[in-house]
Amino acid sequence: MSERIAADTPTSSPPRWETWAVWLVLALFASVALDAIRHTATYGQDFAFHDYATHWMLAYPGQWFVNSTSRPLLYWIGGFCVRFTHDHFAYCRASDIFVLLAVVALKLLHSASVRVLRAPLLRISAIAFLAFLPVTVITTVVYASDTLALLPFVATGWSLVLALEASSKTKAAGYYGLCGLALLAGNFSKATFGVLPAAVIFVIAVACLRTKTLAFSRLWMPLLFCVAIPLATSSWLQAKNRVQLPNVAPLHHFNWHGTGEMTFRSLLGVRKSDVRIFDAPGYWDQRAGPGGTVYPLLEHNGYSYAALLQLGLFTDVMNITNPAHLVESDAPRPPSQLAAARRAVRFGLLFSVPALLAVAAFSLNAATSLISRHKPFPMGAFVWYSLAMAWFLPLVLVLPFVVNAYDYGYWLPRLTLPAIWIFFIFGFIAADRMAAKTGPALQIAIIAAVCLQSALGVQSLFG
Repeated sequence: MSERIAADTPTSSPPRWETWAVWLVLALFASVALDAIRHTATYGQDFAFHDYATHWMLAYPGQWFVNSTSRPLLYWIGGFCVRFTHDHFAYCRASDIFVLLAVVALKLLHSASVRVLRAPLLRISAIAFLAFLPVTVITTVVYASDTLALLPFVATGWSLVLALEASSKTKAAGYYGLCGLALLAGNFSKATFGVLPAAVIFVIAVACLRTKTLAFSRLWMPLLFCVAIPLATSSWLQAKNRVQLPNVAPLHHFNWHGTGEMTFRSLLGVRKSDVRIFDAPGYWDQRAGPGGTVYPLLEHNGYSYAALLQLGLFTDVMNITNPAHLVESDAPRPPSQLAAARRAVRFGLLFSVPALLAVAAFSLNAATSLISRHKPFPMGAFVWYSLAMAWFLPLVLVLPFVVNAYDYGYWLPRLTLPAIWIFFIFGFIAADRMAAKTGPALQIAIIAAVCLQSALGVQSLFG
């Protein structure tokens, strides 16, 4: 049985009232997301390209790729909706499907949280907080591949934990098989899934050598289902991409000497100018500069990565739920939305800073627990930590070397959202441990703060 973060045994099924509360949260989330679709949020970043790619793949069904990094699942879903609706609001119907997938992902994440969070109120709070983050709502409904990463990522972690806990070989094989299927589905949605087998290898090495939660007689299961087959699929898709697009240049460009656009100081530290995020600027906001029009949010080293992440998490930074963005990208947000966005960014520090500290503390705790055989090892939480880091670090650490890191929005949190969900869960894990010592007052304060943050987030989307 894998150890929990506090070294106690996994809890039983959640109480019925908690299950109903979570379903209520998810119903409200679905309502908010569907309202975002009605506000034309389906047509977000790069929509013209995705529309072209969908129709191109419908015309040439044997062609799976449109650029060097695209994966076909988004366009298969979109193409099905185009055919089914006769191209009448087809992409909105695709967004409806995405909402359903996000609901399943959040429900699965709540199921997984039972193993790392004791307090039902905090489990409910965690799911509500994640569900009503503006970045979650926007990423869910925009017709883009980022939304398709959420469910496979969560399913990977959920099934891997259960596989390590399984009491029989049959159950273990079933859960490892589910983990492999999640990674396969992920590979057809985002190329980033090609990195996750490395995290699985790290996890199974620790499970075999440190915690003894994986018997050597079962080692072939994760190596086959969760490493070999997903890696082979990822390699096959990359090879197929090169064969079908032999003359297409890489979509992303790198300068391994550093571009100077986002330095490591901006990536890892903070800047004085970061205080401007509390005014909730938009991606396309403009001002007059010496050489013409300037986009302040996109100025090289104008903001640190941390500040941009905070802004992108707690606001609709690209103004996607404002229907006016379809006419002019820099259309101003209504005053009520802007005021709520400013409050959401500021109040959100009460969640993002503790989450950052909790992840740092867990990193230290896991490292010392790996070294010291006398300390209990938090295997269940370590699975999620490893997957999140494997997703987050490769996308973020290359930012100083990516050409147009600011201009092309490589800092936008939609790209790292699966990992960010888990990082916030670690903040709630830390609160859970504190609440066990201080009593219910902290839990009540946290759920009240989550309700306020969620209300500000929703108001910032719709006014």
